[in-house]
Amino acid sequence: RKNVFIITLLLFSIGSGLSALTTTLAAFLVLRFLIGMGLGGELPVASTLVSESVPAHERGKAVVLLESFWAVGWLLSAFISYFVIPTYGWQTALLLATIPALYALYLRWGLPDS
Repeated sequence: RKNVFIITLLLFSIGSGLSALTTTLAAFLVLRFLIGMGLGGELPVASTLVSESVPAHERGKAVVLLESFWAVGWLLSAFISYFVIPTYGWQTALLLATIPALYALYLRWGLPDS
């Protein structure tokens, strides 16, 4: 599961960065599809990893906390849309979405295999 989690995170992050550099609509749509696959694959894997690594009596709280971070991500996206895109453009906003790729490095060495 660790490797799948890292792959889905990288698929999202790298796809976002490449989307910022694309020059055709077709390439952009293909990359956005790959980004969706990364996000769709990340959700069940992250929930499973949390469920396996937390004691049973804390599991419910941990999963709810994990799922609440989606709201934090949506708020962060709204701030980026409001403050970054008007000044720096949509490409910069997509490049910011590559930052989670750095987290994948931490996960590679810091996350135990399940």
